[in-house]
Amino acid sequence: MKTKLKILAVVNNLGAVAQVRVISPLKYLKLLGYIDYEVVDISEGKENPISYVPDIVILQRINDISYYKFFNFLKSKGSKIVFELDDNLLELPEKNPAYSLYSDPNLKRGLLEYIWLADHLIVSTENLKEYYSVFNKSITVVPNQIDEEIFTNKKVRKTNASNIRIGFAGTITHREDFEQAEQALKVIQRKYKEQIKLVFLNMMPETFTTDRTVEFIPGVNSLKEFAQVLNAANLDIGLAPLTYNKFNMGKSDIKFLEYGISGIAGVYSNFGPYKRTIKNNETGLFVNLENSFGWVSKLSYLIENPSEIDRIKTNVFNYVSEKRTLKNNCKKWIDAFSKITGQSLIIAEDSKSENKKIIKSKTKVSIIFITYNQLKYTRKFVNSVQKYTSDYELIAIDNKSTDGTIEYLQKLKTEKDNIKVILNDDNLGFPKAVNQALKVVESEFVLLANNDIVVTEDWLNKLIAVAGSDEKIGIVGPISNSVSGVQFDKDAKYKSIDEMHKYAKIVSKKNKGKVEEFPRVAFLCTLIKKEVIDKIGGLDERFTPGNFEDDDFCLRSQLAGYKTVIATDVFIHHYGSVSFKKNGENE
Repeated sequence: MKTKLKILAVVNNLGAVAQVRVISPLKYLKLLGYIDYEVVDISEGKENPISYVPDIVILQRINDISYYKFFNFLKSKGSKIVFELDDNLLELPEKNPAYSLYSDPNLKRGLLEYIWLADHLIVSTENLKEYYSVFNKSITVVPNQIDEEIFTNKKVRKTNASNIRIGFAGTITHREDFEQAEQALKVIQRKYKEQIKLVFLNMMPETFTTDRTVEFIPGVNSLKEFAQVLNAANLDIGLAPLTYNKFNMGKSDIKFLEYGISGIAGVYSNFGPYKRTIKNNETGLFVNLENSFGWVSKLSYLIENPSEIDRIKTNVFNYVSEKRTLKNNCKKWIDAFSKITGQSLIIAEDSKSENKKIIKSKTKVSIIFITYNQLKYTRKFVNSVQKYTSDYELIAIDNKSTDGTIEYLQKLKTEKDNIKVILNDDNLGFPKAVNQALKVVESEFVLLANNDIVVTEDWLNKLIAVAGSDEKIGIVGPISNSVSGVQFDKDAKYKSIDEMHKYAKIVSKKNKGKVEEFPRVAFLCTLIKKEVIDKIGGLDERFTPGNFEDDDFCLRSQLAGYKTVIATDVFIHHYGSVSFKKNGENE
C-alpha cells in the first residue's frame, strides 16, 4: 500500500517567507493527498522531538550550526535534506536591517554548511540558482505563486479619478529601495494634491511622518492579515522600487503577484525580478533604475489617464489569477519532490477519493473565433475579451486573410500564453474552421464568437452561471443589437461603444437572472457545453461557407435532450456579419 510522503519542514520563523515558500505549498499537497507534513519553528526555542525518519527534511534559512548533527543524522538514516532559499542572504546590502546578522562570519559559515549538507536546493529564481550552483549543483527553481486561500480578492475595483490612492507596501528592509521614488512622490503630491492620496503599509518613511495628508497602515503579524489589509487599502497604484545590487537581483516577483491579485496597477523598477515577468504597459509600468524623473512621469501619466489604471489593473489581475496561483502551479512542487526522492509522486491510497487525481491546470472556456480580413474589428473583439474576461483561452482560425490579420494573430500568440492560432491556406468558411478548433479543445465549455462583436463586463461568467444552473442546458446565448430572432434587443439604442457598455450594465441590472428558453440561438456569441459537442459532434460542414449551421446544431442538441436558452441579462454589441458582407453574401 502506497503511503503519503512524510516531510519535516524546519523554519526560522512563521512569517511571510515561510508561508509562501513552505507552509502553503505543503498544505496544498497534503490536501490533494500527496504528503503528510510537520512544520517546526526553531525561533521559539522549544524542544520538538521527532519520532520518525522523514522522507524529506526542508530547511529554510537555517544557519544555527547547533542543529547540524541532528540533520546529518537524519540524512544518514535516509532523509533527503532540502535547503530552501527565497533571498540571496550572502549578498545583503549594508543598509538592510539583517545585514549585521548575516555578515557574521560564523552565521554565514553555518548557512553554507547546511547548503553543502543538502541533497538538493530549492530556490525561487534563476538568478539564485546560478549564484548558489557554486556551492551545490543540485538545484531546482520553483517560482513563487499566490495562495488563493490567503489572497482571496475576486474582483477589480474601478478607479475613482478624483481620489486616486497610491501606495507603497513594504517593510523597513525596503527603506533603501524606496529612496529612489521618495522625492518623486513629493513632486506628485504638490502637482496633484487634490486628486491623490498617499498610503504607506508597514513602513512610514521619515520624510512623511509629519504629513497629515498621508495615510499609514501599521504592519501585521501574518501573511493572511497582510492580504486582508492590502485589499482593504483600496490602492489604485502600487509602487515597487528596487535598488541595483546583487541581493535584489536574486529577488522574486512576489510584490508584483501581491499587487496583481489585489487588482492594483503597479509601477516597478525596470530591473531583476520585475523585468523577467512584467509586460511593460500591459501588466505594469517600468521606471528605469533610480530615475526620480521616471517615477514622476509614469505616475503623472496614470493619474491623468484613470482608464489606463483600470486597464492595467484588469490585465494584471487576470494574469496572476490565471497563471500564477498555487492551485495552477502545484505540479512544480510535485515535480521537485519527485526529482529529490527519485520516484514519481502519486496519491496515497488512503486519501479521499475526490483527491485521487493529479491536478492539471485546465482552462474553463475555449473561445473560438474565425477571421477573414476585417482586422480593425478583430482587434476590438480581442481587446474586449481581454478586458472583461478571465479563465479562458482564445483559439483563432484564419481563413487566409490578406490585410495584416495573420501578422496580428501571430504577434498576439507570442505575447500571450492563452492564445492558439490556426492558419488556413484557403477560405474554408465558418463550419469547417470551427471544427478545426474543436479538435484541440479540452475545456469544459466552448464559446463560438464572431470576430465583429464587442463583449461586456462579466459577460462570460453570467453565461457560465446559466449553463451550470441546469444539467439539461447545453447552449446559452446573449441578447444583442444586431441579431435575428428573439435575441434581438429592440431597445438597444446608443451612439458609441462607451454608451453601449453603459447600456449593457442597465440591461444586466434590469434582467438579472432572467433566462428565456428558445429552440434556436444565433452563433454570433454562443456558449456550448463541451459534453454536447462530444455527444452530437461539431458543426455540419454541408452548410459551408456559413448560415443555418447554428439552426442545425441547436436542433440536434435538442434531439439529444439538451435545452437552448437565452441569458437576457447579457448584452453584447454586434457590428453585423462584416466578413460575410465583405466576401459577398450571395456566395
